[in-house]
Amino acid sequence: MKKYKIAVIAALTIIIVFILYRGILGNTKINGVPYNLVCSEDELNKRLNSTSQKAYFKDDKLEKEFVKYEYDVKDIVEHSTARKFLDNLTGKRYKVKYKKTFLKDEFKEYLKKYNESRTESSDAYIYKDGEQYQVEKEVQGDRVDENKILSDIDNGVIIDLNKYIINPSVYEKDLDNTAKEMNVYNSWSATYSNGQTIRPDGYTVTLNDDNTLSINDNFIDDQIRNAVASYCTVGDGINFKCNDGVERIVSGGTWGTNVNYEEEIAYLKDCFNKHENVENRTPIFSIEYGEIGNTYIEISIEKQHLWYYKDGAVTVECDIVTGLPDGKRDTPTGVYYISERIPGKFLVGETYRTWVNFWMRLTNSGVGLHDAIWQHAFGGDLYYSKGSHGCINLSYDFAEYLYNVTYVGMPVIIYS
Repeated sequence: MKKYKIAVIAALTIIIVFILYRGILGNTKINGVPYNLVCSEDELNKRLNSTSQKAYFKDDKLEKEFVKYEYDVKDIVEHSTARKFLDNLTGKRYKVKYKKTFLKDEFKEYLKKYNESRTESSDAYIYKDGEQYQVEKEVQGDRVDENKILSDIDNGVIIDLNKYIINPSVYEKDLDNTAKEMNVYNSWSATYSNGQTIRPDGYTVTLNDDNTLSINDNFIDDQIRNAVASYCTVGDGINFKCNDGVERIVSGGTWGTNVNYEEEIAYLKDCFNKHENVENRTPIFSIEYGEIGNTYIEISIEKQHLWYYKDGAVTVECDIVTGLPDGKRDTPTGVYYISERIPGKFLVGETYRTWVNFWMRLTNSGVGLHDAIWQHAFGGDLYYSKGSHGCINLSYDFAEYLYNVTYVGMPVIIYS
């Protein structure tokens, strides 16, 4: 019996000590903060405010500085000891009501001063150093995005300032290839066999705001004519030994070489945009007539005569009638080539529409060689009164013969 009483007393003692431990010694927690029966209202408030709830900031210092809590702990403190014992025995948990205040204006001022003491980030950019484009490296700063932080606070995001650093938006690695491409465009050239070179000007490559490139290849259009001028020999004077043995300089006409600008420009632009340099270039020609050779037609306006040369020797010759020398219908002088042969067509002008049987064109304006059955004689001074509108009038038989031995591209030299 005595042992039973001792056991009961021991059990009761353990229970009382456990209750005292939970209630008096501080095993109880309110909102995660240790609390016991001897804790005053001020002490509990102090404890609650000293423990961050991480409502706004990851950094405890910022949380304590700019977030204030007002707890209603009076009711808990004023609980009777008996009630607290009962609550502890039943495992009741206290939920303390509180008012939370974010000191927004003070925090905004803090952010302003925070950024003033830090470095601003800046983007990498491309600049021109002499003839080369280089990349200036970005600057990594440590300023934070104030507006983003305040917006996220309003949306309930817990703030870690390190995640709001304003980084550069453009890095050196983003521009390396662009700068290289700009240098490739800028170093392009096209050199002709005459020594002339076409190169990009200062407006060829433009870097846009989004760091893409705009390419202007109009410099090719601007420079092409000067570069290939020496290849354009149409109308240039040539030294020509006439039938009378006199050497004359005959200029004008359609004979020579002319560059096909449209095709040549298209070719160069294609090479430019493919980054392919051009060297020792001979341009594309629209017409390409070089040496006169030994087979040609010679016409003297003064003598009103025509000679046909075959392999350097006169094969046939005849008298002719050229244009009326009134300043409007004169036969043009120069070195030409037959550009068209038609066995019969109407010649049409403002005051005439005449059929010819053998047509050999020399100019785009309508001058050519043809039969003129309306002429009753040829040669001498007839052209002063019976002169044509600029064409070289031939007898029917000679026109037929000449038509049969000529070809498109045959040279025709006309001089006064």
